[in-house]
Order: sequence, then C-alpha cells, then structure tokens
Amino acid sequence: MINPKISFNDFLEMVEADDRHFQEDVVKKVPDRLKVPPVSGTHIFRMGDDEDIMQSIIPIRSDIAADCKERIPMPFQDMACVSTVPFGGERHWILDRIIESPPFRREDPPSVKLVEERGWKIYQHLFIMRYTEHNRLLFGPTAIPSMWHVWFCGTDNVGYRSLNGVDDLFNRFAAPLMGDKIDLFYELVMKETASVLEQLAAISHPQNYIVRVTPELTPKESRRIESGHPRPARKSPHYIVVDHEVLVRMSNGHYGTHASPVPHERRGHWRRLAERCVHARLQKDRVFVRPTYVGEKTFTDPKNRYEVLMDFGKKEAS
Repeated sequence: MINPKISFNDFLEMVEADDRHFQEDVVKKVPDRLKVPPVSGTHIFRMGDDEDIMQSIIPIRSDIAADCKERIPMPFQDMACVSTVPFGGERHWILDRIIESPPFRREDPPSVKLVEERGWKIYQHLFIMRYTEHNRLLFGPTAIPSMWHVWFCGTDNVGYRSLNGVDDLFNRFAAPLMGDKIDLFYELVMKETASVLEQLAAISHPQNYIVRVTPELTPKESRRIESGHPRPARKSPHYIVVDHEVLVRMSNGHYGTHASPVPHERRGHWRRLAERCVHARLQKDRVFVRPTYVGEKTFTDPKNRYEVLMDFGKKEAS
C-alpha cells in the first residue's frame, strides 16, 4: 500500500494552518451567532486507512445499525475522524469533523415536509466539516473545508436514513470557486454521509476501547509552553480506537514503573433480556454490561503517553 507523502503530525499542522486562514478569510465575515468554532477545539481520532476501517466494520455492521435506531453515539460533541484515502493514484489524509447539535446552526432541515412525507422522525443533527490534503485543488488558497449537514432519522434494513444539506457558508464562499465541479460535490455529500456515520458509530461499539495518546514534548517545546506559547499542533493529544487484542499488545510493551496485570477478557457485552424483564416492557430487548478493565490505565513508550478511557470520553467532554 502506498503511504501518504506527509506524516499524520504534518497533516495536523496543515489543517490548523488551513483552519486559521478559514477563520480569518471567511468566518470573520459572518455574524457571531453563525461563526464556526476553530478546529483546535475538536477531539481528534486517528482511525487509520479507510479501506481497513471498512473491513473492520463488516463483522459488527448489523450490531451498530441496531444500536443506532435513534442516535449515532458520540464520545464527544465535537470530534474529528482522521484517515487516509486514495486520490489521484496516491494516498491522502482526510479529516472529518463532526459536531452534534451545532449551536451556530438551525436544528431543523429546510425540507421538514419531506421528513413528514416519508414518515420519518429526526433524532439528531450533525454538522460535518471535511479537510483533506487536496483541498487547495478544489477550493484554491483559502482551503475552505467542505461543510454539510446531516439530519439523522434512524436506521432500517437498507442503511442509515438521513437528510443532507450543504451548509450556507459553503454555498456562499466556496461554491462560486468550484464552477462546474459543484455538482460533483453535491454527489460526494450524498455518497460520503453513510460512511461517515458508520465510522462514527463503530467508535463506541462495545468491542472497542478508546485510548488517548499524548505525544511527548521535547525540552524546547516544554519551555515554550511554560512561557505561554500554545502546544504545537503536531503534538496535540489525539485518540485511537483499538480492540482488546491490540490493547493487550500495547500495554504489554508499556514502560511503567512497576509490574501490573494486563487487560484480559472481562469485556463489556450486550445481554439479551427475557420477556418478563422490566426492561423488555420498556421496548428494550438487551442492555449493555459495562467492561471491566484489569491493568494499568496509563502507560508510556519513548514517544507517547497512553490513557485508556473507560467512560468513552464523557468525563473529558464535560
């Protein structure tokens, strides 16, 4: 497989620089109530290669579809999934930032009547921003991210039901730069929404653990931060999603101060409920039994500090 030309850390720096231009060239021109917050406030998940992600989802696809009948679970209200995708014979980084119930945008879609006609119900409003290595090829030097809305209406036997709409800010500032490419973008929104939702849902599946990765700072970087400078974008904490087997391998190679048990198979799981159970009468047929983690929740290697999040980020988000 062809590797991206730039590293993950370099891509994070590029996104921060592009977002800074976006904030200065576009966001400042709109009323305060419509301003999109800087990308520095999001929680970044490093997901890996796009094809590998889709392959890992196949065995749990029916599970996550059943679990998302009324909401796509999110560890954080503002989070970003970073992966690599093929483009023009090469591999490029892509960042999808997802904000749940964005306070800077209206909650209802323009076509509320369409929801009623289909007999659907809107459960969740998501705002998606996409940054890629090749943004400049599409939008020029301002590197305006793709921006669209998803009004999630549950799942059925076919897949994820949703209404999608391009954001007004994108239509105003980016669409004129795209010319005849704008129709391709609208098609992209329709095509990509399902994969974004599925990837997002897989993060909180019971088989997965969320681990926060904090890169170690050099002595020079530490001194700069102590003097008041912001943490370098390339050294920003981020999150990875791993299953139990990978987590065991990671923690077995930890650089702790003392020996401790490694995680083992006391995992979280779904428990089917009997019809006589009170929960079943509440239209639930199963409940989630929380995982038990045995072993150190924090460990390090020469480059990073790792912390296993047992509450899937709720504490950090609050």
